[in-house]
Amino acid sequence: MKKTLISLFLMILLSQNFSQEIVVSTDKSTYLPGDEMRIINSVKNNLDSNQVLIVETHVSGEGFRYFPTILRTAYNFEAFEEREIDFKLHVIETMPPGRYKVFSKLLRDDKEIGSSENYFEVTGTLKTMSFDVFACADKNCSERQGLFKKGQSAFINYISDTPNINVEAEIIRPDKNTIRVKLPAEIRMELAGAYILKATASLAGYKSETRQLELGVLEEEIKVLENRPIKTETKGIALDESAMVNAITIVLMAIIICGLIVLAYFNLKRAKRQKK
Repeated sequence: MKKTLISLFLMILLSQNFSQEIVVSTDKSTYLPGDEMRIINSVKNNLDSNQVLIVETHVSGEGFRYFPTILRTAYNFEAFEEREIDFKLHVIETMPPGRYKVFSKLLRDDKEIGSSENYFEVTGTLKTMSFDVFACADKNCSERQGLFKKGQSAFINYISDTPNINVEAEIIRPDKNTIRVKLPAEIRMELAGAYILKATASLAGYKSETRQLELGVLEEEIKVLENRPIKTETKGIALDESAMVNAITIVLMAIIICGLIVLAYFNLKRAKRQKK
């Protein structure tokens, strides 16, 4: 009897664990630029009741940086129903070449009840490169700078982790004239205004990258005023102090006059009383 109960319990547990199934695959193992990829999720509901199930598929690169793609949808499965749930992706030219992983989860009430994974290859697409431009006030570039004064030299260069790249650059001056430069370059800022640097990096098998940098040029160097007294301001302060002294004198005189008037009034009143 005890063995029977244990067996029954195990059967119920197993039936719950395998009540839903999911198997993910792709229509091809290798894709080229312009291909349409079909991701197939074969889902089966083994229960004798209707179930609302969620299929969530993740696509990620293996061993390289690739922003993960997440696809998600929900379906109402009838009892013992089997269904294929497809997702479609387009292989664009800039999708990094390499091996990709497809991982699908089956969820019920936001709880994972099954999973499956598969792999595919992407070839013939363009790789991505790191590329950026910057400017400094000195050749050693002790500090990057974006603001210069008229007549000053700007040292312009680029940075990249990809070797042997070809860089083409041009500068649009404030007078709208364009000059082509080869980086690294030293540019004398002869005009006040905005200088705009446009640089494009290219290499066979890589996606071209373009960067733009705006540099400001001032007509004159900004001078900070020294902390010292100015004659005009000193005169202004002296006038204010003199006016204050005059005001105090006038107030004191007014108080004295009022006091004399009050005193005269009381003396006159006292004299009238004595006559009576």
